Amino acid sequence: MQTFVGLVRGINVGPTTKVSMADLRSAFEQAGYSNVETLLQTGNVVFDSAGALEPDAVAEIERGFNSRTGIAGRFMLLPAAEFLAVLDENPLRGIADDPARMTIGFLSSTPDASCLALVDAAALLPEVLELGPNAVYSWSPQGVSKSRVPAAFWRRIAPTVTVRNLNTAMKLKALVEQRVSGSA
Repeated sequence: MQTFVGLVRGINVGPTTKVSMADLRSAFEQAGYSNVETLLQTGNVVFDSAGALEPDAVAEIERGFNSRTGIAGRFMLLPAAEFLAVLDENPLRGIADDPARMTIGFLSSTPDASCLALVDAAALLPEVLELGPNAVYSWSPQGVSKSRVPAAFWRRIAPTVTVRNLNTAMKLKALVEQRVSGSA
């Protein structure tokens, strides 16, 4: 068995995107995955697969999810090792002293460094934004809702970006590590 993390973008953020975690779990179970566990109400799933994911795995889950809920959620599926690597590679660990104000934008593709040209680092201060191989790390000491990162940056960084604060990411990490260490 291989463990994966599923991240859904844009559910339970407003009245038209309400989804029960039972429906989210069901989308994965109906696609043939096992040991499906959700975390919080923001679209976080840890699940097992008998092998590597098929190329159409995301599309299959999205179709099942849409059929069940009527919501066209965007899904990102990461092998456990890749998810953990994104957390381990966090270049802002040394300055982010409040995990609720530190976010990680998980990316569906490797970012183009030219996207950083959309952001004036000096104008962001005291905010800090760093690109990693599979993520964007953002430290917002005045609060995430007061971020000065332009919307154009997030639209251009990758086809799909889904952001989690460090608190949520660390809870997912604990679920993944518990599962991975339990199968070793």
